[in-house]
Amino acid sequence: MRTKRMGCKAGGLTIIALLSLSMFTYLDVLAYSGQVKVIGHRLSVDSAGIVHISGIVQNNSNDTVGFVHVKANLFDENGNPLPTLDTWAFLRTLPTGYISPFDIPISDQRVGKSVSFYTLSLDWKVMQPKEDKFVFSDLKIFTWTHLDPRTKQLRDPHDYAGTANQNHYSHAHSEIDAFVSNTGDITTRTVKVIVVWYDGRGQYYSYGMQTIAAQMAPMESNRFVIMTHPGMAYYSLLAESEDYVSMLTTDGEYMLRVHEANDENQNLQGVDTMSMTDLLVRDVENRVIDKISVKNKAMLHSMQSQAESAQTINIDGKEYQLQIKTYDNKLINFAYDKESKIIAITTDRIDIETIHLEITIPNTFKEFLSSNSFEARLNGALLQDEQFVVDPYSYDGSTAMHYIISSNDLEVLSQQMDKHHSNHFIFTLQPSSTDQNISLRVGEPIQFESKVINNIDRKQKFVYVLQIKDTTGVTVMISWIDGNIEPKESITATLSWTPEQEGQYTVQVSLWESLTYKSTMSSNFISSTFIVS
Repeated sequence: MRTKRMGCKAGGLTIIALLSLSMFTYLDVLAYSGQVKVIGHRLSVDSAGIVHISGIVQNNSNDTVGFVHVKANLFDENGNPLPTLDTWAFLRTLPTGYISPFDIPISDQRVGKSVSFYTLSLDWKVMQPKEDKFVFSDLKIFTWTHLDPRTKQLRDPHDYAGTANQNHYSHAHSEIDAFVSNTGDITTRTVKVIVVWYDGRGQYYSYGMQTIAAQMAPMESNRFVIMTHPGMAYYSLLAESEDYVSMLTTDGEYMLRVHEANDENQNLQGVDTMSMTDLLVRDVENRVIDKISVKNKAMLHSMQSQAESAQTINIDGKEYQLQIKTYDNKLINFAYDKESKIIAITTDRIDIETIHLEITIPNTFKEFLSSNSFEARLNGALLQDEQFVVDPYSYDGSTAMHYIISSNDLEVLSQQMDKHHSNHFIFTLQPSSTDQNISLRVGEPIQFESKVINNIDRKQKFVYVLQIKDTTGVTVMISWIDGNIEPKESITATLSWTPEQEGQYTVQVSLWESLTYKSTMSSNFISSTFIVS
């Protein structure tokens, strides 16, 4: 097994912070130039170690534009300028409302490693419009999982060798398999298809591009297959040639939903090929000073929400937008008391197997999220740890709070509930007055230790990744162990960290298939906050 470590420091006025291993930070500072603008971007590292700045531009003007030129000014952590790089958007012609990805590789690895932040700027030309003559058909757009729908067991990648499914990548992945047709009157040349991928928050993640035909006659069709990371939730699809350009839309929307499905388009829960045990925190004398419980992300997202509502809280002139999701119950009322810091959500009361309500809170709402522990109640009855889960893992820039209460739990809780609201459920949430943050000291090393378990009958590679983040979300330390685990065996993973500055920090642990292919091998995750003094 190998252990690696990296540290990351934020620049003074950071537009994009470089977090290694393809980590990235989304911020609201994007490049605007008139009515053509950058609407998403990220900094990543490819499998060859080359740093890339990629993103998407959008034409919001009334003109067709083209030759969109993207320039990146690079800076090191001290604000010193590095070489300026540039590129062109992949679509040569962008009609009104169209988007296009761009990609700026930093081929000099010494420069790439020195980048702390960057700025983006645009220029372009007004162009003659191209006709919209490409049609997409037979679209199969889904996330392929490791679960065989017939046996409900883990698939063996070797089963696909030499079969009709041999073009399926053996890892979990998001995939678009479709046809594009030329409905124009002329044979057109150099036909390319572009896919833009977005994560669960609708933010740009990556792109894929294929040249599918040197020339395409009228009414001719060509198939394409483009794959990417399995965590994608949305996509955009475009095609362009020398004469035509088209973008797939539904009801005017270009960002479309990816199905969470397998080959047969069936909804599936995630499959854990590996799992983790609780994280032990040890001091310099090897004493256990805290135990952080492992959580399960699959449990939090196995149901589809029936209703979603945005609620705004105004504190001293600052607005914070919370998302409320109900999965079976109907939302009736939302309230927030500034003095007691209590969120109260009222729903109807119906007989269901499991009550599930989710509150997503922006991390900028520090008045509420400054605590590491919370007091959650249902009709006045205090909920236990397994009935209320804090999830800082799934959404960039937000923390999700889940009430998950089974019918058996409800029967026990009913003895403690307020009888005055028997026709409704009232979910309340407030920061706990007895915060249980771990307290650590500057300069004193600590160890994080947990067990990694191989759940299947095959030897597996894995990467055990531990990150330490400050209150702004910047990663101050990232460390990992990579290796192999024999079938049904386990190993103990131990990583250390020595705090260098006082403050509040968050530790996060997850399991990946590899450093360059971050498909999670487990829906287990670990996240907790602690204080360094």
